[in-house]
Amino acid sequence: MGGELVPHVAGAVARPSEVLPARRRFATRAERDAAIIALAVAKMPPHEIERRIEVSRSVIYTVMREARTRGVAIPFFRTSGEPQGAFRTAAARTVVVPTDLLEALEQPARRRGLSAVGLAREIIRRVVEDDMVAAVLDDGVGG
Repeated sequence: MGGELVPHVAGAVARPSEVLPARRRFATRAERDAAIIALAVAKMPPHEIERRIEVSRSVIYTVMREARTRGVAIPFFRTSGEPQGAFRTAAARTVVVPTDLLEALEQPARRRGLSAVGLAREIIRRVVEDDMVAAVLDDGVGG
């Protein structure tokens, strides 16, 4: 598609004013998504993108989430207790632990002064740091 926006070139990040003129209508969804991605990569927070290109914030968050899963380096913008426009990089990912496993961890966690989630996090950290993944999962079988 001609004129498609490129979020970054060789690591350079454009200022939002260089990426897209204000209040532009888009001919296609792909063009709209490329504009959202370009502005987000340029560190423009979602509320500003919403105001600038008149696209709902839920659409903006969806486009940003999908772009991140494809490996686009979009910062995570803080939504509470931070100055507007503040951002952070992804420091953690969410792991879903089934309720029955968390319940089984409650007593050992209490003995250690931790929550069940805190103990689960500590177990994972130690298994990885001590290079014990194969030993734990393969029960002595090579891995």
